[in-house]
Amino acid sequence: MRVNHTSSDPMPNKKAKRTRSNRSSSSSSTEPMQATPKRIKPAKSIENTNTVGSIAENDLATMSKPDDPGVSLTSLNEKLDLIIKSTSTTETTIRDLSASLQKVTVTMDFTLEELEDVKSENKRLKKIAEKNVRQIQDLSAKILHQNETLLDLQTRGMRDNLVFYNIPESDMEFGNRDGTTLLLLGFLQEQMKLPQEMLVQISFDRVHRMGKKREKGSQPRPIVAKFNPFKGKVLVLDHAKNLRGTKFGVSEQYPLEIQNRRKALLPIMREKRGEGAKTKLIVDKLYINGELYRQEEPKANETHTLVNTEKNSDQLKNEIFQANEVTRDDNTFQTSVAKITKQEDVASVLQYIKTEKKNACETSYVSAFVTETSEGYLDDSISTAGIRLLEMLKQEKVVGVLVVVAVRLGSLKAGQEKFEIITCMGRDILRHLDELN
Repeated sequence: MRVNHTSSDPMPNKKAKRTRSNRSSSSSSTEPMQATPKRIKPAKSIENTNTVGSIAENDLATMSKPDDPGVSLTSLNEKLDLIIKSTSTTETTIRDLSASLQKVTVTMDFTLEELEDVKSENKRLKKIAEKNVRQIQDLSAKILHQNETLLDLQTRGMRDNLVFYNIPESDMEFGNRDGTTLLLLGFLQEQMKLPQEMLVQISFDRVHRMGKKREKGSQPRPIVAKFNPFKGKVLVLDHAKNLRGTKFGVSEQYPLEIQNRRKALLPIMREKRGEGAKTKLIVDKLYINGELYRQEEPKANETHTLVNTEKNSDQLKNEIFQANEVTRDDNTFQTSVAKITKQEDVASVLQYIKTEKKNACETSYVSAFVTETSEGYLDDSISTAGIRLLEMLKQEKVVGVLVVVAVRLGSLKAGQEKFEIITCMGRDILRHLDELN
């Protein structure tokens, strides 16, 4: 008896396998080579064939999206390239900036070195300038002293001379070496009323006209006469009053600088005479009632103004030290030193020193002072002595000090030596500053 089996035949299974294999090969031939299809389970029915196509399309769509690893990697690579390029550019810029900064640093270092050199050079030049200033001041003082010395010599050389004005020029003066002398003797007798017994006592070393010859009708040239002996000059001056109210005149001969100083003092002398005071003009010094006139305003080379203060004598007595007198060639020097705080103290100290009995007969007061805010000097009648005293105080580097040297000039002139004496005495008295209150 033949039994029918319900189980599937193995042959059909092989056929089915071949069919599936054919399908697989056919389907693989129509799909792209680069994409790997997913494994699909065998369909149970014909309707499932549409599902396979749908799945393949979905897979392709998914692969084309930005989330696809291949596409994302390309985009990231591009971005990374951009970042690398940007970083490289930034590094290049930084290197350039670093190089520029290095150059700036080198330039600044060089500039600082140059600045230090300039500072050193300025210090050196400043020292040279200060030295030059001191030298110029010393030279100025020396020049002033030399000028005064020359002026003094010129004045001494003219002290026997008299100048006569407005005496008409005569033909007898030309061609006759004694013509001007005879003309002057006649003038002394006729116009100045000198008696004959006085005329015989007068003799001249030389008599001559001043300047070049002028045209007729012009003002006569002055006559200069050098008397020998000196007493002849005195006799003539004693009779000068006889020329008042006339066109003639007579005066002592002085250098131009002394003449200018006298001209400045003449209006003051006339003013004081009008007030009833007794005045006398000797060379370039004016005496009023026997006292030497000193201008209230400082001279051009003074740097301070004397102002009165309220300090009394008792206060000043404890603030002033006076050294012993020094006598040299009939000239007397008395030095004083005082502590001061302001330039207004100068006037009261000078006034106190001048009123002291021991200084009552002094003829000149040379002084110099230095305070924290000002400095100054007073030459009085001894030109350049005050500025020398001030330079000494600066060299000693003292502040708040006034030094006064009272000088009484005798019959013998100390000349250059008096400046050395004044300066040395001023320096010596500084040792007594500690003794003052």
